[in-house]
Amino acid sequence: MTGAAAFLISRSLKNRIVRWFKRLRQPRYVAGAALAGFYFWSFLFRHRTVAVGARIPPGSINEVFVIVITLIATLLILGAWALPSESPGFVFSEAEIQFLFQAPITRRQLLAYKVLQSQIGLLFTSAIFSFFAFRGSRYGGMWIAFAVLNVYMMFVSFARVRLKLLGIGWPVRLVAVFLAITALIGIAAWQFRSDAGVVVDAMKQGKFNDYASAVSNAGIVSAIMRKPPLGTILAVPRLFGEIVYSPSLTTLLRDGSILIAAAIMLFLATSHLDVSFEDASIVASQRALVRRGRMRGMRFGGNMAAVRRFPAPFRLGDRGRPEVAVFWKNLIAALRVSSFPVVAGILQISFAAAAAIFHGHADVTASLGYGGLFTAAGLALLGPQMVRSDLRIDLLRLDVVKTFPLTAEALLAAEMAAPLVVVSSVAFLMLGVSFALLSFAHAKASFVTSPEFIVSALVFIVPISAIQLLIQNGAMILLPAWTMSAEATRGLGAMGQRMLLLLGNLVTLFIALLPAAAVLAGSVIGLTKLLGRSPATILIATLPAAAILVGEIAIAHRFLAAQFEEIDIANDLENATP
Repeated sequence: MTGAAAFLISRSLKNRIVRWFKRLRQPRYVAGAALAGFYFWSFLFRHRTVAVGARIPPGSINEVFVIVITLIATLLILGAWALPSESPGFVFSEAEIQFLFQAPITRRQLLAYKVLQSQIGLLFTSAIFSFFAFRGSRYGGMWIAFAVLNVYMMFVSFARVRLKLLGIGWPVRLVAVFLAITALIGIAAWQFRSDAGVVVDAMKQGKFNDYASAVSNAGIVSAIMRKPPLGTILAVPRLFGEIVYSPSLTTLLRDGSILIAAAIMLFLATSHLDVSFEDASIVASQRALVRRGRMRGMRFGGNMAAVRRFPAPFRLGDRGRPEVAVFWKNLIAALRVSSFPVVAGILQISFAAAAAIFHGHADVTASLGYGGLFTAAGLALLGPQMVRSDLRIDLLRLDVVKTFPLTAEALLAAEMAAPLVVVSSVAFLMLGVSFALLSFAHAKASFVTSPEFIVSALVFIVPISAIQLLIQNGAMILLPAWTMSAEATRGLGAMGQRMLLLLGNLVTLFIALLPAAAVLAGSVIGLTKLLGRSPATILIATLPAAAILVGEIAIAHRFLAAQFEEIDIANDLENATP
């Protein structure tokens, strides 16, 4: 069985690589692969020549990353039980279903085959994380951590089905996980609250641009996290962090042996669970095949996250404008599919919780406020790329979208309305949290803490987000072959294509903001000299720049609507397929 599985996995990998090279005959894949290859080469070359002196010594642990990995592992271990899926189905190919399910092999051997098959992807993922995300980490430790988590997720998927058979469904599990995370946050807040003075003193004494001081401060935080009861609770998640940044081979072998032994026990427990996964695996594989077929037929969009069971934000009436119906549909998709609102909500709660932990330390609260401002800017810039419930989904259903009783201009505006509302609302809330923290901390007077800055931020968030949404939807309309291919989400070429689109997004955004920035600078300087510096003056000064942005949005909107009208369902979408 082992030899046959190894042959099947190696042959499948070879065929996938050959297919990828054959795709390079198409210009869009050549350009994407060339850019991605140049990026990897430049990054690794710079990593060898410039960052050699900055690499972490082999005998030390980067406590900052150990803490980060510990927290990530904790969220994954607990969050896996809160997933709504109650099926243990694996995705098998048609050939695997035909041959393996009828072969004289046990269920344990079939599970072992899937675990062995997943190691190919985990080896590549570990290399990406080790070289690019976590500098100085051990590649072997990274692979062991991913492999153990993969087995754990398989065990939890089976356990969720078993709990369902016992009458414990998703709502009960969700409440239990929520209570567990809340209790963990409460324990951490109590433990850090008692030692908050130690952390603040260390931050004041250390130099933030000094690596040794940063590691020392992280060591203090790590020492607090090791104390019971928090240290006892995080003992297992911390193994993942320590194996990735193990100071010696002995530590790597010790922690790796513990995790591998735990993975073996979880695998044996999974195989002994009285859960039938063959039928669910066939259903999951058929659904995956249907999704790929729909992508190739350009009828339904793929690359979507699991749908969360959130209720509709408001009730859609029996009568009304069709634009409202499109907005309602996309708003539901943004809340149920996109992870952006959840991530943004977690960030806001995290900033508020951190401020509560360090209550009474004005300098730490002010630092959190400044960090919140940068976070709000990041949400406004990244939100339009993360919330994709607009034409980036619906253009794949162009044969249906073309039947809507709407003009092209009205349809484009309605499609972008939902992500614009979500992104702008999240950015506004993050700004509110940041300014509240700065006001509570009585931060030193500066431009970013002034009412003038608040007015400027509130005025420009909506048009800047709208411009980015126009750029994203414009790429979908003007370059359908780049954004709608069935294989557009995988491979080195796809990564290069996304990099080119991101570069085009940044360049277009810079060109769009340049005239408004010039007008804003002139109007602010002129009006402040005439009327003095006040929030009302800044508000008046921002209006001409905002008007320019609105004008650019209107021009781009009409242009893209005209291009949308010219899309031919038969020809353009057929050319978009690989």
